[in-house]
Amino acid sequence: MFSYHINLTSRIYNILGKSKRNFFNTINFCTDSVIVYLFKFISKKKKPINLCIVRLDVIGDFFLWSYYIESILEHYKENAYSKTILIAENSWANYAKHHYTFNEVISIKRAKFRMNPIYRVKVLIKLLKFEAQVILKPSYTREVSLEESIVRCMTSKTKIGYLPVNQGNEWRFWEKISESWFTTCIEGDTKIISEIEKNSYFLEQLQIKKKEIKLGYLDSKHPSFIIQSKYFIIFPGASVGRKKWGVQNFASLINRILEVTDLCCIICGSSSDIEISNSITNLVRTPNRIYNEAGKTSLSKLLTVIENAEILIGNDTSGIHIAAAVGTKSICILGGGHFGRFLPYPSYLEPKEFQPVVVYENMACFGCDWKCKYTLSYNEPVPCITNVSVDAVFSKFKDCYSLSI
Repeated sequence: MFSYHINLTSRIYNILGKSKRNFFNTINFCTDSVIVYLFKFISKKKKPINLCIVRLDVIGDFFLWSYYIESILEHYKENAYSKTILIAENSWANYAKHHYTFNEVISIKRAKFRMNPIYRVKVLIKLLKFEAQVILKPSYTREVSLEESIVRCMTSKTKIGYLPVNQGNEWRFWEKISESWFTTCIEGDTKIISEIEKNSYFLEQLQIKKKEIKLGYLDSKHPSFIIQSKYFIIFPGASVGRKKWGVQNFASLINRILEVTDLCCIICGSSSDIEISNSITNLVRTPNRIYNEAGKTSLSKLLTVIENAEILIGNDTSGIHIAAAVGTKSICILGGGHFGRFLPYPSYLEPKEFQPVVVYENMACFGCDWKCKYTLSYNEPVPCITNVSVDAVFSKFKDCYSLSI
């Protein structure tokens, strides 16, 4: 009976989540329609651009896509597409502006754009001034109120989108409507699981020649600026609570590592991770060897900190993907919700030493898309995360750090 109650409650949460998304899709569709209609009467001559790329996903997804950015830009420049802009999520837009050869990067706060109509209107008015030869929506995840709506509103004769059918994020009703906003829809290959390979598939469909992927390809080009001692990093945050391993687990792991090594510990994360980072710091028995930098570093500085670390340990979040990109060893406490999509990485990627090491507790329900049948709250850690022991993670640390004790 209890198992049935959990399963029913979980389904209710999933239905409510989709209903909320459907509500914003409806409101935003109406708002966008009015703005596009009115702009026809008040607009001046549009600003021509060759290529516009729209990508509003989070930092970790950006770094998984970053392996292909130069390939895309080089392909279109070879075809005389010299003027390019990137419409990017605010958390990584400034980094992309300074590290890639886009002529312009337009920053958008994804949550605010979805839920704040005034902010949405201001952004759309800015974007409606452009006219692009080609617009690309290269992200695999479907989000009608975000990237797909932007493509709808902008002017272009060629609109190409990665639009898998029945992905689960959106009701099929909205998927069908948004597909009509594109001139070319790339559905994707359901046999491809890895996000890195999904990104590769999109380029293949556009006949874009891809450079060979190499882990550790990024160089932050800055020395470490926090401490001069050798250190490891703990990344305790995650996009949702169900992916978080927990304060007690991380604190226990840190204490064990500090006992058997001369390393210091740096806790990293965004401003949303400050509370959990403070809680962990308070449980560490040697406070003079721990530095809490959660919410204190820009993305560029975070790359520097991670690049200079001996190893990074964290949940399934951006820190793991950044570590792989800058060539730092990492260990990820991984759940089964999207097992195989974002992690583990495809085994053929080199160098092997930069492949994130995953620690997980296998369960029959792996692949549930984080629609867990065992938890009542969306922010409650799921069993496939909580079942991962401190001993298991510490054992992987000893292997990665070549520690024999």
